[in-house]
Amino acid sequence: MQFLSVSTLLAAFTTLASAQQPMPHAMHTMPVAASPALHVTVDSVHSLLILRAGPFQVEPMAEDMHMEDAELSFRLPVDGWLHGYRVDLVDAANQPLPRADIHHVGLVNFNRRELLYPQLERMLAAGAETEGIDLPTTMGLPISMDDSLHFFAGLHSANGKSISGAYVRITLKWTPRRGHGPLVVMPFYADVNNHVGGTSAFDLPPGRTTRSSEFTMPLTGGLIAVGGHMHPYGKSLSLQDAETGKTLVRLTTDLGPNGVVTKLSRFVFGYNQDALRLEAGHRYRVIAVYDNTSGKTLPMGGMASMAGPFVPDDYTQWPKLDLSNPDTQRDISSLALGN
Repeated sequence: MQFLSVSTLLAAFTTLASAQQPMPHAMHTMPVAASPALHVTVDSVHSLLILRAGPFQVEPMAEDMHMEDAELSFRLPVDGWLHGYRVDLVDAANQPLPRADIHHVGLVNFNRRELLYPQLERMLAAGAETEGIDLPTTMGLPISMDDSLHFFAGLHSANGKSISGAYVRITLKWTPRRGHGPLVVMPFYADVNNHVGGTSAFDLPPGRTTRSSEFTMPLTGGLIAVGGHMHPYGKSLSLQDAETGKTLVRLTTDLGPNGVVTKLSRFVFGYNQDALRLEAGHRYRVIAVYDNTSGKTLPMGGMASMAGPFVPDDYTQWPKLDLSNPDTQRDISSLALGN
């Protein structure tokens, strides 16, 4: 095992910021009929898919305000595999806006379910602290033109100034479907307070708080790397073997003013035999530690989830999406546009 470095071969979490600019003659833009506010650009030369959603009005958010997500439904115009992504907030001229204004951005796949929970697959998710993900082209997440996808985003002005004409840009690294496909990599997601169809946030009292949740793996495979998401005053996020008590990985934060998480560490286990083996039928625990130094209770102030690329030993054993499942129905209902 080793920690992430820019020079290492294990580049599962390197940034896509240096991706070359698309060439106009090599791409086409397809307005998404279901939502005119989201466009998909295909760059076949650099094998990129660029999603651009907006414009959005970004406003400051007080502590007692509830954030409403912007939500859009669409389909990708290609088949193949995704092996990397980056999320940015930009203006109409594609100039960067403050990353701190991104609370969360994600894509949901209505055609697959999560590994651990009976809810729709969160194909990708990012917050202000989330860097890009870049996997080798020899592995990837399967995508199809038949997949019905759903974009959601929660934006808020971190410096208290309103922004007009903001756009969320998601750059996807893509391998076209042809011949023998790459190794299948799927999303792994575990939350300390997951409620299907509801919020995973929890109240954060003053001082130290530990929140944990157990899960049983439905299939065996290897976890290549892990990152996560925490709210202000978050200190650490761990994955533990619930049957032995052994800590398998521990992520820590860098905190800025008012406890804002400026960075959450990541850990790369490696590929093949170096990946962290998670066994079917085995119990694991995800643990979050907070230290709220504000001196007051923060309603719904805590949140913590761990995610990473996971290679199942047998992809055909991936849990099937059951649309009749009450939890799955609640999850679909929680997405404003549904299917």
